[in-house]
Amino acid sequence: MTNKRAFTIGFFTALLSVFLVYAFIIVQFCQYQQRAEISEVIVQHEPLKQEIAHALINRQPVKVRKESHIQVNSDGWIFLITPKYSRYVLMIPQQNADNQIEWQTYFERGEIKK
Repeated sequence: MTNKRAFTIGFFTALLSVFLVYAFIIVQFCQYQQRAEISEVIVQHEPLKQEIAHALINRQPVKVRKESHIQVNSDGWIFLITPKYSRYVLMIPQQNADNQIEWQTYFERGEIKK
C-alpha cells in the first residue's frame, strides 16, 4: 500500500509542478505579445509623432484628431488603443533645452523604457 501511495503523491506533485511552470510560461508569453503589439503601434504612428513635433517646434497649432483608435489633443498628446488587446498607450511630447521634442510613452502598466 505504501508504494501505491508514494507513487500517487509523486505523480500528483510532478503534475502540479508541470502545471505551474506551464501557467507561468503562458502568462509571460501573453505579456510579451501585448508589449510587442504596443511597440508595433508606436512605430506605426512615428509619422504622426514627427508631424506633431514639427508643429510644436514651429509653434503652429496641432491638428486635433478623434478617431476610434487614436486621439490627439491640442497640446500634442497622443492617446492610442491597440487593435488586438485594446491596451491604452499615451505619448506626451516634451520640448528639451535644445528645442527638440522628446516623447514620454506610457501604457497601462507603467512607462516604456528607452
